[in-house]
Amino acid sequence: MGQTFEDFEINVSDNASTDGTEQICRAYDQQDSRVRYSRNEKNLGIMRNFNGLFQRQNSGYFKWAAADDVYAPDYLLRTVEVLDHDPSTVLVSARQRLIDQDGTLLTFDEGSTTLVTSYGEVVRHVNTRSDFSSPEPHTRFRAVVMHQRSRIHEAHVYGLIRSAALGQTALYDRYVGSEKVYTAHLSLLGRFHEVPKELFTWRLHPERVGKLKPADQTRVFDPEWSGRFVFMGAKHIAGYLRAIRAAPLSGPEKALCTMVVLEKIPRGAAEQAKGRLRNATQGKAQIHSFAEALNGPRQRAAAWTCLSFRHLEPMTSSSSGGFRC
Repeated sequence: MGQTFEDFEINVSDNASTDGTEQICRAYDQQDSRVRYSRNEKNLGIMRNFNGLFQRQNSGYFKWAAADDVYAPDYLLRTVEVLDHDPSTVLVSARQRLIDQDGTLLTFDEGSTTLVTSYGEVVRHVNTRSDFSSPEPHTRFRAVVMHQRSRIHEAHVYGLIRSAALGQTALYDRYVGSEKVYTAHLSLLGRFHEVPKELFTWRLHPERVGKLKPADQTRVFDPEWSGRFVFMGAKHIAGYLRAIRAAPLSGPEKALCTMVVLEKIPRGAAEQAKGRLRNATQGKAQIHSFAEALNGPRQRAAAWTCLSFRHLEPMTSSSSGGFRC
């Protein structure tokens, strides 16, 4: 609420929480007209909750926000400025800091490309790539498909997005990593921009859904899923191809993007094999215990909320488009 840019609205979608989420949010709803609170009667899963939030809004700009991350006071101001002044940009993110469950800042040792959290999670440093802002759609697409991971991935998923572009994508689907498919689709529609300042703080903690195995993650995303095998690699590939087909690109651009997908298939298989090997050596017992905890009486996964930000008033006719700051 303490943003220096004040012309926004927060929509909270309570996914049938069983903790104190409802009482806290209703109190804010009463105190501030910018807050709108709604509650699902049952746990719809993370993906349906996220998608429903976007589908209910009618704003020029939109962003999702997780309940455990932190934003600097000028996050919205700096990101809105970019979208207001550059119609070729569809997504704006910011540089990122990492904190643990207690709010302690996590930093990489000098010369090191990895850090280990207090609960044993290994985080790898990923350099920001200028390819995300390339004027060429296939170059941006390649950057997302091949290089969007870890901190960059998180910053993009929770970046400020032009709603007209996001509405052309398939949004979240009911499988692990579907957010990478919709951000790949966004890259075909316009440029990504990174504000060169640490305005977004990503909280790493042992109860993150990302710590689960793919099948357990899928059950959190979609409570009705009862399968055993996710086949997420094949679903990613199919999603990328659908995005290419739907995007307003020339024939040569579509061909270049398709070549990226074909290159990704063997790389993706190798990355999944490495991931399974890391899971085998980093303590599966901890992951299994968390999966069991999700089925406990508190139903923490159901308590997650989504937030959207939007401008409330249109720009004057003398403005370049979008909404008034």
